[in-house]
Amino acid sequence: MGSMTNAGWPGCTLGGLPESPLTGSLMKVEVRNPKLTKRIKYKYYKTGELVEKPNQLEGDRYALADSVVGISIWSSGLRNNYDSVFTTNEETYIIMNGPNLGSGVPVTGPPQARGCTPQDFDTWDECRLDSRVKSETAVNPVFMPKPWPVSEDEMSKNCQPTLSTPIFSPDRIFRSFEGAYHGHPNPARARNLNDTRQWYHGVYMEAGVNFTEGWAIPSSTTGVTEFRGDCFGGRLRGDLLVAKWDTNIFLVDLPDENNEELLVTDLMDVENYLDIQYAPGCNIIMMGYKYGDVGVISPSNEALTEFERENGSLPEIYDISPWRGPAKYGKPFVIGGRRFTNGKRRKPVEVRIGGVKAEVKNYGDARIEGIIPAQAAQSEVHTSAGLVDVVVHFSDDTLDILRKAFLFLKSSH
Repeated sequence: MGSMTNAGWPGCTLGGLPESPLTGSLMKVEVRNPKLTKRIKYKYYKTGELVEKPNQLEGDRYALADSVVGISIWSSGLRNNYDSVFTTNEETYIIMNGPNLGSGVPVTGPPQARGCTPQDFDTWDECRLDSRVKSETAVNPVFMPKPWPVSEDEMSKNCQPTLSTPIFSPDRIFRSFEGAYHGHPNPARARNLNDTRQWYHGVYMEAGVNFTEGWAIPSSTTGVTEFRGDCFGGRLRGDLLVAKWDTNIFLVDLPDENNEELLVTDLMDVENYLDIQYAPGCNIIMMGYKYGDVGVISPSNEALTEFERENGSLPEIYDISPWRGPAKYGKPFVIGGRRFTNGKRRKPVEVRIGGVKAEVKNYGDARIEGIIPAQAAQSEVHTSAGLVDVVVHFSDDTLDILRKAFLFLKSSH
């Protein structure tokens, strides 16, 4: 879920709206939970009473109602998390826009006023463009009166978080995980969950606070996908492609045992596109925003042939889509590649996925469509094997194998 603020505090130019319990996060929704909440409800943090008519103007007053089931925060601290991808090596990557100057100030600590504790924070008092300039503020229209009876002592307190001067920070990419905090504050969540990290913007993070900062990447990034294709000798397989809004696509090689620094390589220039997805056959799909169009970027035959293992006559499997699915149910798939028919001189006669024989429904020179039969792969052997091989046998006694390409999932229902 996207954030409501630039750096944790309501900004007047962004509508003067605060963060609330679920904003600025990657959420986990248990879609197979029979008790999954159909409609999210909130309660007032201070009183525990249900909110009858939620109003985002006071969204930081709320906590999730006790009746909410199957919806939780997986990782947090995200501003404008435009896109995320779960990869074949079972890692989650998120791209995030950094804060902009002139759009709101950062939260840099819990309330410090005399007599205040973090749990005393109620709701924001003023939206601000710059904490140093009083004229650039606007009062929260629902700050007073409180929606519950208050004592004179409570009326006299205004327990607001610590704020700082405006900041700019580049876009970032994160290798995220459950419980990670990536640096975009949320006072409501900090108070509700007693999560100290969420009082601090990443730029002002205190020493010793558990904070996962990720890596800076060129702005403005708007899409991320994993390149799963085994074309080009497999050199790009498993790498990340990131779309830079209306400009280009670049390849991201994150720090690992092979390289200590983040490597960003400009792959190609594109215009008018916002999002990016990998598609069968080593194709890249670009989704437009300005004109509502879709673009497809395909590798040239010459480039593909240059990296092939043989003399250019054998079938080549590049990928299988989707790359995972429940073992219990019939699962459609598409295998992408080259020379599956070789001018009608061959045809695919058998497809096996992790040893499970699949049913071929349709095929062409660059595409095989089929179904993994229901129940066929339900054994513990398949669902505990991790990524399995895809093997295609052809009528001319040729075959090709795509190693570690499909994941059978256990199903609870």
